[in-house]
Amino acid sequence: MAMPTINSMVNSTELLICTAVGGPGNIFQWRMMDMILVDTDQVNVTVISAQSGGDYDCIVSNAAGSDNITTLVNGIYYYALVPSCCCCCCFSFDEGRSGGIGHWKVLNHICCYNMH
Repeated sequence: MAMPTINSMVNSTELLICTAVGGPGNIFQWRMMDMILVDTDQVNVTVISAQSGGDYDCIVSNAAGSDNITTLVNGIYYYALVPSCCCCCCFSFDEGRSGGIGHWKVLNHICCYNMH
């Protein structure tokens, strides 16, 4: 199964909700980079830059064991409209891992030709 992904504009807030069946006594926890964010089934993520995006993990546990799911949140800086061919590109800045050189990457590219 593909990792759930949310593309969020910078300075916006996304509500991530984790649901689980089973129980009783399900305990929820949201983490980012092994740092505990909240001990509830939902978390508000405010995307202030590409750095605030990343992998958000929901861990659910009870007496029978535990499971987790990761949601990727991408911080998107802007949409660029290229009028000559009516293309819309969505960009995000990737800071690079381990202090590497960052670069812009295209998240999606949609062209609508013959739209007269």
